[in-house]
Amino acid sequence: RGFRVSSLSTVRPSFSPHYRHIQIPVSQRSSIINRPSLLIRWASNNKSSTTSSFDYTQIKQLVRKAIDLTEQNQESVLSIDKLKIIIADLERESSDPEFWEDSNSERKQYVNAQLSQQTQLLNRIQQWETFKGDCLAALEMAEIDDCSEEEKNMFYEECRQSATALLEDGKRYELERLLSGPYDNQPARVILTAGAGGT
Repeated sequence: RGFRVSSLSTVRPSFSPHYRHIQIPVSQRSSIINRPSLLIRWASNNKSSTTSSFDYTQIKQLVRKAIDLTEQNQESVLSIDKLKIIIADLERESSDPEFWEDSNSERKQYVNAQLSQQTQLLNRIQQWETFKGDCLAALEMAEIDDCSEEEKNMFYEECRQSATALLEDGKRYELERLLSGPYDNQPARVILTAGAGGT
C-alpha cells in the first residue's frame, strides 16, 4: 500500500509530501517490488533521518549463518510439496463422514494430530523461506550503487532483523527436534532427596 512505481523503476511512498526515491536497475526490480515488507519499512524509515551505521561484514556473516542453519534444518524435514500432499491426504480422510464414527476414535486422534503437526511444520518452513527471501532482497538492495547511506542503513537493518528472526527460529527448531521423543512432550515429575549430611 502507499507506493507508486514509475516507468523509471522509482519506488516512492505516496503518502509522503516530499518524495525521496531510489532508482532500481531493471535486473533487480523484482527483488524490492515483490517484497512489500521492504517497501513499507523503507517508506516509514525515510520519514526521519537515519544516522546509525552497521558493520556490514558482521551482517553478511549473520545472514550466512542463518541461511546455513536453515538449510541444515530443511534437510531433516520433507519438502514443501511433499508436506502439501500429506496434508491434502489427511484432510481428504478427515472429510469422510465415516471418519467421525466412535469406532474410529483411535485413527481419528492420530489423523488430527498429524494434520496439526504437518500444517504447523509447513507454515514454519514457509516462514523460513519468507525470512530468507527478505534477507537476500534487503542485502541486494543495500548494495545498489545509487543508494544513499541512509537508505543502505535502512536495508541493512531490515536484513539484520530478518536474519536474526531466521536464526533464532532455526535454533528453536533444533531444540524441538532434539526433544522430539515419544515422551518429551509429556509432564514430568522431579523428586529431590537429601543426601548425606542433609545436603
